[in-house]
Amino acid sequence: MKFFSLLFALLVCVGCSSPEPKQLVMVTGADPDHAYLQKQVAFLSAVFESVGYGLVVEKHQSQKCFELSNAGLVDGEMWRIEGVDRQYQNLVRVPPAIWAHPELAFVKGDIDLEGWESLAPYRVAFRKGTKVVEDNIEGIVSRPYPVDTVAEAFEMLAKGEVDVVMSDNIDGTLLYGSDKYKESGIRMIEKPIDEALLFTYFNKKHAGLISVVAKAIIEKKWDGTYQELVGEPPIAD
Repeated sequence: MKFFSLLFALLVCVGCSSPEPKQLVMVTGADPDHAYLQKQVAFLSAVFESVGYGLVVEKHQSQKCFELSNAGLVDGEMWRIEGVDRQYQNLVRVPPAIWAHPELAFVKGDIDLEGWESLAPYRVAFRKGTKVVEDNIEGIVSRPYPVDTVAEAFEMLAKGEVDVVMSDNIDGTLLYGSDKYKESGIRMIEKPIDEALLFTYFNKKHAGLISVVAKAIIEKKWDGTYQELVGEPPIAD
């Protein structure tokens, strides 16, 4: 009898072992292997873990990310600017901004730029699906060149096929500092054209998670977790 009691207790313990956390598949058009983005991925992983979810990051072309997340084929967007839910109405923004990045201009030749309006006379290449660029140059730039990757845009700039490449400070600075473009004559405009606040978005099927994740983001931003993982102070909510 004691043997069967012990066996039953062991079976109960096995059955009650902690289940693996559910996974949230989030997409991004940026390179999640970039050193800085790895830090931001670590922060969101900590946020999701604190509410009982694991994080899986998938990289796709930026516009493709919207198609997947809006259709509910993945769970959401890692980082997007405010307002993309006006076009992609199945996406719901998590209110606290996670981080901010500058929108940078890369040029060849004697070109000076300040603000979006200054791009008007030029042929401007950018990664398709980069909403902060698409929204701000609409009605200003008459010769936009949306391409699949920032690398394609840099190739066009090096060949003189466009005048300006717009990129964030992740992919753009990585290419700009590479050996490939060291002797290309490409230079970076030091003053950013703009700075964008970035938010996490979920597909509406996860609307019930919004308030929970928002609370966790705020807590992890200000309890020292963000500073520890990212290595810089968090931006204000």
